[in-house]
Amino acid sequence: MHERGQFTPPRGLAITSLILGLVSVLAFFTIVAAVLGLFAIITGAVALRRIRYGHASGGPMAAAGITFGVIGVVLAVVVAVALGYFISESGLNDLSRCVSSAGRDPVAAQECGKSFDQHFKDRFGPIPTEPGPAP
Repeated sequence: MHERGQFTPPRGLAITSLILGLVSVLAFFTIVAAVLGLFAIITGAVALRRIRYGHASGGPMAAAGITFGVIGVVLAVVVAVALGYFISESGLNDLSRCVSSAGRDPVAAQECGKSFDQHFKDRFGPIPTEPGPAP
């Protein structure tokens, strides 16, 4: 506790870092998580520097914000890579190109869909449409 009239160093940057870091972890499935995580890392580093020189307080919060920011960035990158891999492996890029080249021809667009369905089934197995009987 501080005595009355004693100056308490601000800890706003540390709190900001902690909040941004936590939100980045909670939103790991979006690109926003990477941006928020980077801001958490930056504000946490600035807060730690100010704390080192006695101009701020909240060291544990700043450190936690940096940690959560790093976790949020890593999770966002992992999700982005996994999503990119799935899109390339599923044939969605080929479907998009096929539909674009089909233009307004409904028969050609339908053939694109059939080709995509077959590629997807070949790659990942049949797509269940109804629940099967209980074992």
